[in-house]
Amino acid sequence: MLTFEMVLKCFDLLIQKEICEVLLTRYGYVVMEWDAEEHEWYNVTHCNTPAELRDAIIAAYEGYLSLELIADSREQTAEQAHTIQKRSAALRLLWNIITDIGALTNNTYQQYQSNTGRIVNYYIDKMDGSLYAVTSINGSILIITADNTIPLKNLLAIFND
Repeated sequence: MLTFEMVLKCFDLLIQKEICEVLLTRYGYVVMEWDAEEHEWYNVTHCNTPAELRDAIIAAYEGYLSLELIADSREQTAEQAHTIQKRSAALRLLWNIITDIGALTNNTYQQYQSNTGRIVNYYIDKMDGSLYAVTSINGSILIITADNTIPLKNLLAIFND
């Protein structure tokens, strides 16, 4: 069962990097985003459930990425939108693994079994051919990304022996 504590533990690094502030109020959890340039809070989101807290933190991360990539307030390019989508997908992937590694075995991700028996979930980005591979090792999560110049077999070979 999903709990607030699970969400906070999973996204602790994002909170520590000051991408957002998560506060427990008498009415429940609140996610607040800070605009360092304007010196003001924005996008304050009340979260009734752990799932809402998870989604609010991921949305705050996406907002942070938008501000980082589009520093001069111009319109977002397709390449920037794709970068944000990929980084956000990696964060959602991390969430899925921490909460249930079986959640990755849908039609988007494929599985590879290393010669040591380790299950590796991998994904090939259809837009740019980049690769993502994820596995659990001794309770820790290992995520490896590679651009389209690295053959899939070479990426998966990392998990052998």
